Amino acid sequence: MIFRRKEEEKKGADACILCRLCDAGSSYPLTLDERRSLRHAVWLAKNRRESAWLYAAMLNGVGEKACPIGIAIDDAIIDARRRMVEKGMETKENREFFAKLRQGKNPYA
Repeated sequence: MIFRRKEEEKKGADACILCRLCDAGSSYPLTLDERRSLRHAVWLAKNRRESAWLYAAMLNGVGEKACPIGIAIDDAIIDARRRMVEKGMETKENREFFAKLRQGKNPYA
């Protein structure tokens, strides 16, 4: 593994070499569904692809810590999700979740 200094600047999804080391912190090992892997979500972000699978990625920082290149994985996925929302392409579940929040209702009910 390549070690980075803490002050080293994080890189964006474009720097990803698809090594899959980030998947140690994702739900992929549990499901073996490639679409749920962080690597897939970073690939989607890197290639500017909009997909509901961007919401399957766990944003817990573990994948970022495992990344040998220092990609800010969570930020890259959040930015990709943001682009989807700006284009009006957010998921139906997301729209319903935030509509309930705005109404003061429990979004999980």
